[in-house]
Amino acid sequence: MRIHTRRLCVSVTTMFLAGAAGTAMAGDGWYLGLEAGANKQRQSNDKTIGGGLLGTQSEFQSKYDTGFLGGVTTGYSFANGLRPELELVYRQDRYKTLFGPGFRDEGDGRKDARSAFANLWYDIKSESGFFKTVHPYIGVGGGVSQLWLENVGSNGAELVNDHDTVFAYQGGAGIGFDLTQRLTASLDYRYMGTEKGQFDASPRGSGDLVETGYNGQSAMMSVRYVLAESKPSDFDGDGVPDKRDSCPNTPAGTPVDGKGCPVDSDNDGINDKLDACPNTPAGATVDAKGCPIDSDGDRVPDYADQCPNTPPGTNVDAKGCTIEAPKPAIADTDGDGVADGIDQCPNTPPGAKVTANGCAVNQSLVLKNVHFAFNKAVLTNDSKTVLDTVAKTIIDSPGFTIEIGGYTDSIGSDAANQKLSEARANAVRSYLIGKGVTAGALTAKGYGEANPVASNDDETGRADNRRVEMRVIN
Repeated sequence: MRIHTRRLCVSVTTMFLAGAAGTAMAGDGWYLGLEAGANKQRQSNDKTIGGGLLGTQSEFQSKYDTGFLGGVTTGYSFANGLRPELELVYRQDRYKTLFGPGFRDEGDGRKDARSAFANLWYDIKSESGFFKTVHPYIGVGGGVSQLWLENVGSNGAELVNDHDTVFAYQGGAGIGFDLTQRLTASLDYRYMGTEKGQFDASPRGSGDLVETGYNGQSAMMSVRYVLAESKPSDFDGDGVPDKRDSCPNTPAGTPVDGKGCPVDSDNDGINDKLDACPNTPAGATVDAKGCPIDSDGDRVPDYADQCPNTPPGTNVDAKGCTIEAPKPAIADTDGDGVADGIDQCPNTPPGAKVTANGCAVNQSLVLKNVHFAFNKAVLTNDSKTVLDTVAKTIIDSPGFTIEIGGYTDSIGSDAANQKLSEARANAVRSYLIGKGVTAGALTAKGYGEANPVASNDDETGRADNRRVEMRVIN
């Protein structure tokens, strides 16, 4: 039987590679396997012991046709790649030629090797990538082999029909392909050797022994089926095996990622189970509960607080900055833009242009508490304080012309009162100019005892009539 081993291997390899792509990694645990393939036993140097079974020659060589093998295996596949195995395998090789010095005969019969091995293989594995489902391996084995020489002879003459049990060893390598979560197929190579055994050549009646062993190579295919998957060690019970658990002491019930570490969806350093604020913005500094820190206690977290040192209790906006209390509305009854509290002309016509103290053209007001020395145009000291305020008002009202009007009571002659009122009006104008008022903005006029505002029959009324007025003339 001729076996095209190379063509078979290439075809099967292509099939396995195509089938293995995208499959799940086969589980670890106890398995059973089957194997079959072809042998190529190398030429052996044999010999006879005794009177010379092959004439006078005591040594001869044997060549073999390509043979076959079949076997069963059982073992345990560990997650770390080690795979101890027991193997029972049968090999059969037929004799092709027997030859030695001076002779060469066609060989008859066969050599069988019925072997039991204890093997130790190492599979290359990984949790991801190519080696998740494709596993090159290498290893060795040792055991015993029962060698049978079945009807061995030449030219129709039977020489040996006997067996012997000898020590056997092998080395091997291959590549496995995970087809399902339980099934793995592989392409395998073995080199097997034994010590030499001795076989009775008594069928020829010579009493001789033949000494030979087994040395050959095998190419084969095999399949392994996991009977009971082993559960990988998971000390913290988070569903991630210890061998790839980067966080091996995760508390029970904590959601974990593929590496066995607590899930932290917002990447703030606090796992989701403990995180009271699960949607913290990236980069925010958080407390032990996963909530953004608010150092100044203004209820705006530090990452968003543009005014980080707000005093406790301060009313703040969304940026953490102080909100100014609204100012109370200022009453302005006549709507001239001057608050009632400082408006000295409260009934200004609508739309009229006014001075800083709220007076419009043709409006006037009495400058209260402006007094003079008796019957003179000399200002008293307390009057100057009042006029300082008047000066500022006029300066703050550019564009207006102001008339300073002087008035007297009715005591004395009309001429004297007229002259005194003019002098007093000019005294006030001069004082205001001295305080910075532009001279062109001021006029002075005396009205004497005209236009009284009260009765001249008593002192109270006469005091009211002795007055100075400020009037906006344009």
